[in-house]
Amino acid sequence: MGLAEATALACDLADGLSEAHQLDPPLLHLDLTTENVMVTQYRGRLHAKIADFGIAAQVHPTTHMARAQGTLYYMAPEMFWGYATPASDVYMLGFLIYWLYAGAPPFPIPTLVPEASTRDWADAIQQSRNVPAPPLTRFRLDIPPPLAALIAKALSPDPSQRYPNAKAFWADLRAA
Repeated sequence: MGLAEATALACDLADGLSEAHQLDPPLLHLDLTTENVMVTQYRGRLHAKIADFGIAAQVHPTTHMARAQGTLYYMAPEMFWGYATPASDVYMLGFLIYWLYAGAPPFPIPTLVPEASTRDWADAIQQSRNVPAPPLTRFRLDIPPPLAALIAKALSPDPSQRYPNAKAFWADLRAA
């Protein structure tokens, strides 16, 4: 996919999630996966829309958190501890956008025996998130460094190092 087309889809996703994060209190999607993104063609270009807010939750007005749930492979590291914030959604958004640009997910899918428990899967996925994702420039030489940097920031294992919400991420994405 061309850089301009991938960036337009990334902006669509960030814009959609930004709308949910701007509610009062913010609404977290909690399950941003490839299966929960619809891509359609309209007026000569592809458009991406976030679907399936089935497990979405509003953040608690005092703690600014929600109970974590979702698809293990896409979860932000803190979600394995049982909580989620808007920065958790930003992590999952960064995961999807990285995959969009690279053509590959930022982290390998663990290989476990079919009988592995959910805890085994969670442990294997959590361990893979202790290292940064490979730089996007490994997959694309045409990606501008500021764009690669903001996606890397969204994928930071430390939520305090990520964008606090999708609105902040979207603003930098548009600027890049």
